[in-house]
Amino acid sequence: MGGLTVVTGAAGFVGRALVAFLRARGEEVRAVDVRIPSGATLNWGAYDLRDPDAARATLINADTVYHLAARMGGVAFSSKDRLKTACANSQIDANVFTSAGLQPRRAPSPSPARPHA
Repeated sequence: MGGLTVVTGAAGFVGRALVAFLRARGEEVRAVDVRIPSGATLNWGAYDLRDPDAARATLINADTVYHLAARMGGVAFSSKDRLKTACANSQIDANVFTSAGLQPRRAPSPSPARPHA
């Protein structure tokens, strides 16, 4: 892919695996979550993506975004928290998608020439 890859929700189960995979491929990764896990190395950022300014800051200079962030509810989660959780997740999604659309467009890298068959 090349360039900077941002992974939101990087402290979660899938996010940690994706960050490790991308870094093993040699990609430059900015890992983003509301908390930085213990033992985190390299380019981690703690941002609450419910804040539009935080969402914009996470995506500065990003070429690729894997958006995995979501409010999960936690151990004390109950059915009465469903609406609050859904609203928070909608806000996170809207902020990330809007911020991604505000990033300046870059010219795509030229594809390697392929001989015709």
